[in-house]
Amino acid sequence: MRIFFETHAAEVKPIASFHGHRVCAVDGTGFNVPDTAANEAHFGRPKSSRGETAYPQMDAVSLVETSTSQILDMVFTHCDVPERLGVLKLLERLIRNDLLLMDRGISAAWLFAECLRRKIRILGRISSTWKPHVIRRLGSGDFLVTVEGEIPKELRKNKKATVKLTLRMIEYKIGNNGTVRLLTDLLDPNEYPDMELAKLYHARWQIETSYDEIKNHLATVASSAQDLVFRSKTPEGILQEAYALAALYNMIRCLMAEAGAAAPKPESCQAKDEQVQGETKKLQAEISRYRT
Repeated sequence: MRIFFETHAAEVKPIASFHGHRVCAVDGTGFNVPDTAANEAHFGRPKSSRGETAYPQMDAVSLVETSTSQILDMVFTHCDVPERLGVLKLLERLIRNDLLLMDRGISAAWLFAECLRRKIRILGRISSTWKPHVIRRLGSGDFLVTVEGEIPKELRKNKKATVKLTLRMIEYKIGNNGTVRLLTDLLDPNEYPDMELAKLYHARWQIETSYDEIKNHLATVASSAQDLVFRSKTPEGILQEAYALAALYNMIRCLMAEAGAAAPKPESCQAKDEQVQGETKKLQAEISRYRT
């Protein structure tokens, strides 16, 4: 099943949808698996404030092409393995000048540095704990900054323990929500306007849609004593189910993309496009109001 999934995923060809860049998103999720000694030993059992969880958990990190929501690659790990280490394996699927979207839980200075070393472009949201040093202002809510961060011990190949990068930070609000801060290596504000990057970042939610479709629709358990996506009592069986599910999801998404490309656009879709354009204008207005 792994070979079948990887063979099909290798045929997914992302399109250059943003200024000549292929846009992909990366993120992780967890899958509860049946409570057996073998599954717990292989995947682990997460801990919470109330103690251990009811089920062992297999973590997954996925790389998704945002135009069609197809999975380019996927890794399954022990629940204690940091998601960022899974992302490192997925970078092999990207090529020079691909643009990778990352959420706050994935973004890290050392991971940005690794992407840039591979000539992969980045656009990642950062949390309030980040303290970028502002070099100069490029525009309203648009700054050239430096950021620093530690390299994980397991990845240090020499004595150098930190990285320092010069990046661009875009800051904005949507409605009454908190401030959004994005970091990118796309430094030219004329070639890459800040408003376009702010709108592009929200394409990262395509990966959340993918997880929703896989976990809550494609693999929904109608009735069972254990409300689990996977049923196997062994790690080998769990991985077989997981790769089969990922392959099935990709085949359905591929069919949807082909149908969408071949079919003429109905009036309902045109109306939806107008609605999206209206929402985009609202987003632009909210960002402009915040900056003003």
